[in-house]
Amino acid sequence: MYLVLFVSLKIGDLTYSGFLKIIRYIVTDFPYSNLGRELCLSKGEGMQLLDQAIMELLMQKKIAPEEAYLKANDKNAFERFLKKG
Repeated sequence: MYLVLFVSLKIGDLTYSGFLKIIRYIVTDFPYSNLGRELCLSKGEGMQLLDQAIMELLMQKKIAPEEAYLKANDKNAFERFLKKG
């Protein structure tokens, strides 16, 4: 869905009413239970989950483990990086 919107905007063939229909679908009918899966599959287009971005910053040592843990949605994935003690 997002890819269609992106491609349409990129090539400029989307009318304003078509854009509104897409937005209406996203707001009212989009299956949000699949959103995480869709974002993971669309990583090549630059889409990613917040936790993926946080993990990448943590691995690059751009943020502290404590900060990553505090901002993460899935705290369990970041617990192993916290200092014990």
